Amino acid sequence: MKWLQGKLLVPEVVYYGQDDSNEYLLITEIEGINASEKSFEMILPQLMKQLAYSLRAVHEDKGSQKSSRK
Repeated sequence: MKWLQGKLLVPEVVYYGQDDSNEYLLITEIEGINASEKSFEMILPQLMKQLAYSLRAVHEDKGSQKSSRK
């Protein structure tokens, strides 16, 4: 998540750990309204466009990071 900071609103990783059968990730809270709230039903198309835009930005940036490592 560190590579997304400054590009998208992402929580900070407070702790990551694992044991023999599980992985644990503790992150900070991001203020706002959960996208699954009923209040978003009326603007669902706009919400989906925003989510798609953000996801595309993540994938494009991830690809540019791979090419810069060569």
